[in-house]
Amino acid sequence: MYLFDLTHTAHCEALTGVQRVSRSICHEFNKEGVSVGICYDPYFEEWRKLTPKEIAYLNTQREGAGLRRKSFWTWDQRLHGIKRKFFRTPNEFDFKKVQGIIVAEIFKHSITKQYTELFEKIKGPKIAIFHDLIALQLPEFAMKKTVCNLAQYAKDLLMFDGVVAISESSRQVLQDYWKFLGAKKQPHLTALPLGNDFFFRDFSATVSSSAFPLLICVGAWEGRKNHFNLLKAAEVLWKEGLQFELRLVGMLHETGAPAFKLFKELRDSGFPLAWEGTVTDDKLKWFYKKAYCTVYPSLKEGYGLPVIESLSFGAPCICSSEGALGEVSKGGGCLTCNTASIGELTAAIKKMLTDCSLRNALAKEAQQRRFRSWGQYVGELKKIIAEIS
Repeated sequence: MYLFDLTHTAHCEALTGVQRVSRSICHEFNKEGVSVGICYDPYFEEWRKLTPKEIAYLNTQREGAGLRRKSFWTWDQRLHGIKRKFFRTPNEFDFKKVQGIIVAEIFKHSITKQYTELFEKIKGPKIAIFHDLIALQLPEFAMKKTVCNLAQYAKDLLMFDGVVAISESSRQVLQDYWKFLGAKKQPHLTALPLGNDFFFRDFSATVSSSAFPLLICVGAWEGRKNHFNLLKAAEVLWKEGLQFELRLVGMLHETGAPAFKLFKELRDSGFPLAWEGTVTDDKLKWFYKKAYCTVYPSLKEGYGLPVIESLSFGAPCICSSEGALGEVSKGGGCLTCNTASIGELTAAIKKMLTDCSLRNALAKEAQQRRFRSWGQYVGELKKIIAEIS
């Protein structure tokens, strides 16, 4: 039995990339009945199993524009934890049966003491899924507290037996950072690209051309996600007379405020664009099916899951060729450019919109690509864990 830490994910409304990864991996382990979702209860001041309500919340997809990114504990959960602490409820775990623990969330330094105490009771490997250090690489697009927290997080990962990065690019970044810290004793570090269950093989209904093409951008409104350049590029093309609709999917973040201000100005001016907020998987799949193409203007990614999802639906994607995005785009189906340049991004979108033969060729490349499922991902993850044990 593996313990799977879902402290944040089980108490958060939003569906960020990190949380989608946590949910997906845990779901696959649960299919075999070999994992138990756990959380650190700050009111009980102990680790415990997730309650049925927390598991139901974990599996419920929420949508809307105002979802909270921070974890939230209901009054019922708080009172329940205080009650357990007062009556000294015994620990629920039989640690003799625990084979290891997996942490796929980005945790704060404040919980490392609790991790250390928990790790001492577990004989099996302690595994962390590592996403990225982008806030350290692009601090100008991040909140100061995020930069500080992420720097400490990268250091705290040294307490694990194994760290599995979501891309080769992320693996190299973490390895370089540990070298910079002068860390002599390092965990086993390897890369395992993420899984994807957004498979769609009936391409007969996909859009090949349209008088009013639909462009989709999926991603949280963060500074480094580069929505500002996308909106500027779209504005140039609309003013040139090109006809297309732009829909943006993802929650709003503080660092995305300048881009969102531009979005409202363009929308109020009558340009054909809309913000969908956070959507369910079913609605997201509908967008991918209807998309003429997708645009993922992010400057840097730990992996680039929306690119893979888009290609799985046969929708070509415009994105960067740098870092992890270069890893996922090199197999075909993508038109790459320097997304940091408004001019280059504008030219790429224009080329995709006006050259139907190029768009259809990229769509064909996308349809021919195959990606590992989450089930296959977990199968390979188990092999890595076995090597570390």
